[in-house]
Amino acid sequence: MERARKNLSGFTMIEVVIVMLIMGILTAVAAPRYFDSLSKFRVEAASQRMVADMKLARREAQRTSSSKTIVFDLASNSYSVTGIDDFNRPGTAYRFNFGQSDYQVALESASFAGATTLTYDMYGRPSAAGVVVMSSGNNTETVGVDVNGNVTQTSDVSQSTQPGVE
Repeated sequence: MERARKNLSGFTMIEVVIVMLIMGILTAVAAPRYFDSLSKFRVEAASQRMVADMKLARREAQRTSSSKTIVFDLASNSYSVTGIDDFNRPGTAYRFNFGQSDYQVALESASFAGATTLTYDMYGRPSAAGVVVMSSGNNTETVGVDVNGNVTQTSDVSQSTQPGVE
């Protein structure tokens, strides 16, 4: 009496190992590029937010005919805007912390004629021209304010350390 052999379907161990090896190689190639793209997106989004907040402070100074000051605190990786309430917490001064947000960006420097504060007068003119530099990974963004109060955003080119990546 011969046993009937069942048709077993599935993958052999060699097929599974080969597929896992290919997936590992693809992940090793793609992961650094993904993380670099993620840090570039984060720093660009953070600088866009800062540009928007600077423009808001300038408009509010003009609208209310009173000065508005942005205070950059490099130690706590944040900035606050005096005279403007937080949108989510009325009655509380507006404060934004890069480290505790989804941005995960480092505030590298802020310099307005040697100070870390930027004040817009009642006409929307800044106290001094200057720049704020922030970074994430290999990516850096610079937000500048000129003597007329115009705000610009500049991306510094990422210098990749991976061979073959330009």
